[in-house]
Amino acid sequence: MRPSLLGRLFFVYIYAMKAICLNLDTRPDRWELAQKEFKDQNLQVERFSAIPNIDRFLSFNLSQQAILNHIVNTNIETIVFEDDVKFVNDNMHKVLETAPSDWQMLYLSGHVLKPLKKINQHWWRCKFTHTTHSVIYKPETAQYILDRYDPYKSGIYDDFLLRLIQPNIKAYICKPFITTQRPGYSDLWQTETDYGIIHTESKLL
Repeated sequence: MRPSLLGRLFFVYIYAMKAICLNLDTRPDRWELAQKEFKDQNLQVERFSAIPNIDRFLSFNLSQQAILNHIVNTNIETIVFEDDVKFVNDNMHKVLETAPSDWQMLYLSGHVLKPLKKINQHWWRCKFTHTTHSVIYKPETAQYILDRYDPYKSGIYDDFLLRLIQPNIKAYICKPFITTQRPGYSDLWQTETDYGIIHTESKLL
C-alpha cells in the first residue's frame, strides 16, 4: 500500500498540511464527485460548508472569508479546494518539494491571463490569475488577506486576489498544473461552465 499524499507532505514539511474543500449544503452531488478525486489521490480532505446567502456572489465571498478565519485559527498551512476540483497530475508531492522557500501562497493551477515569470523548474511567479479551486495558504497569508478583504465591498474574491494580493506577496503557480476545474453547472454563475483552465498553462513560458 503506497503512503498517503499527506504522509509524503509530512516528510517534506515536517508536519502535515490541513486540506479542506468548500461545498454548498445544497450540492451533495459535487461533494461526492470531489471525494472520488481525493480518494484517487489518497488525500484526506475535510468538507467546509459554504455560507448560504440570497446573493450567490456574497455567499462565495463570505465563505472564502470564513475559510481564511479557519486557517488563522488553526494556524496550519492549508490546501483549500473547491468542490469542482479535478486532478490532472499525480505528482503533487514532487512539485511541492520544489516550491520556492519564501512562498506565501501556492496555486496548483489557475486561469492565467498573461505570461508569467519562471522561478524554477516547476514554479512561476503568480500574477494575473483567476480561480481559487486549489490554493495553499500559510496562516500569516490568510491573516494578511483578511486584513484587506471586505466581502461586501472588495468584489469577487478571486478577482480581489488577482488585483491586490498576488502583486504584493510571494504567490507562485506550478507547471504542470496539478488540478483543473471540472465542467458542470456553476451555482455561482448559474449556467453550465467549462473554464478551459488547462489551456492557460501555456502562459507559463
